[in-house]
Amino acid sequence: MIIAGKTAMTLKLIVRFNHFAIESLELEPGDYELGRGSENDININHPSIRRTHGQINFDGTHWYYKDAN
Repeated sequence: MIIAGKTAMTLKLIVRFNHFAIESLELEPGDYELGRGSENDININHPSIRRTHGQINFDGTHWYYKDAN
């Protein structure tokens, strides 16, 4: 499960699995691809994360998450 909270223009991304945070990042506005594969902007090495898991985008006002599937 991915939970994202907005603070000003930055985004605090917390990746949780079984109620435990497995990754925590502060993101500056931009576009990011995340997944287990090394080709992603955000690499999360956990078996619950797909090689290409999704995208996080900032449009100048709002943050969006789009699943890769």
